[in-house]
Amino acid sequence: MGFGAVIANFIFELGLYPVLALEPEKPGRNFKIPYDEWPQVIEHSKVKNLRSIARDYGVSYEAVRRVLNAALSA
Repeated sequence: MGFGAVIANFIFELGLYPVLALEPEKPGRNFKIPYDEWPQVIEHSKVKNLRSIARDYGVSYEAVRRVLNAALSA
C-alpha cells in the first residue's frame, strides 16, 4: 500500500470525507455578460447596435455578439 493510500485510509477512519461542491449550471463557456442578463441583451439588440449595448455593459461588441449567438442558438 502506497503512502497516499495510507493517508486516505487514515482520513477515512477519522470520519473525514471529501465534500463535493457543485457549481451552478452555466452555459458551456464563460461569458463576460452574466447569464441572467441575456434576456435584456436580446431585447436591447432589437433597437440598439452591438457597440452601444457593449458600452452599456462595459464589454466589447464581440462579447455581446457571442452572447447573442449563444442565446439565439440555444
